[in-house]
Amino acid sequence: SEKGVFDEILYGKWKKLRMVSHDFDFDFDLKPYTYKKIRGIDFYNFVLAEIKQNPNITYSKDRIDKIEEQSNGVKLTTSSGQELFGNYAFDSTYRSKGNSPKYHHFLQHFKGWVIETEEPCFNSEIPTWMDFRIPNQQDCRFVYTLPYSKTSALVEYTLFNEVLSSEKEYDEVLKNYIENILNIKKYKIVEVEQGIIPMSDEPMPEHPSKHVLRIGTSGGYTHAATGYTFARTQRFLQEVVENLEKTGIPKRNHGCFDKRFDLYASTFLDVLQKNSVSADKLFGDLLQKNKPEKVLKFLHNETTFAEEIAIMASTDLLAFGTSFLRVL
Repeated sequence: SEKGVFDEILYGKWKKLRMVSHDFDFDFDLKPYTYKKIRGIDFYNFVLAEIKQNPNITYSKDRIDKIEEQSNGVKLTTSSGQELFGNYAFDSTYRSKGNSPKYHHFLQHFKGWVIETEEPCFNSEIPTWMDFRIPNQQDCRFVYTLPYSKTSALVEYTLFNEVLSSEKEYDEVLKNYIENILNIKKYKIVEVEQGIIPMSDEPMPEHPSKHVLRIGTSGGYTHAATGYTFARTQRFLQEVVENLEKTGIPKRNHGCFDKRFDLYASTFLDVLQKNSVSADKLFGDLLQKNKPEKVLKFLHNETTFAEEIAIMASTDLLAFGTSFLRVL
């Protein structure tokens, strides 16, 4: 919510969000949080410009073939034959968690169109965070709309499940949503974006060896139940840098009691996987029966235990209680 490192390259920011289903339609205030949009190209250009201003940083684009732990540091070998040595390696290269049946494994996959319309069609002040008024297949599916102006918006079809969709399905859902739910008949597609975020509660070792630290999704920074990664990565890396400066060792601060948040995320994934509560009711209950700021605080792993009990009491206790025991 406070001014961030990347605020000068923000493409947009919002203080309210909207959630819609066949049973409800409501806006909620994000204060003290702010929803921010940064375009990928602006982020890359910003970071590369910062790197160029630091002569102690060498930027190299190559494929890493091997990361080897050594007695006093780490060695990287690249596909071009370079050998690089350092005290520590910060590894963000993602590898699959193995899909052990003991854990929950989802993919958050999405495809979005940035469209432009002839007539004003969007409320530029309020993005639609989740709209569940699309056909569901007993899993979590919604459309997300981020308005850039009254005549331009990103409209994105998002799914939480275990199998990717065909290009035809993504496109058909988007076309149907724009034309029949948003009632926009004349528009042009000016950009397309697509991606996959792994959502899993299988533990990912942050320190596979003494001098290697995995960061980002590779280090388990992605929130298992939401897929949120960017803000968490900034916060976690700040801890790493502070500890490196103070102690000479890059590490995060892990409290034993903080593991409860992993248990909550696993319970949430279990409810989604078993479809014991529909996704629209699940998210609707959370945001209608609690102060939105408390829910967002909870999703950032910043709530107190008392606040967490209150949030859990607002859910379907039978479904969540059953999943909680199953996860335990």
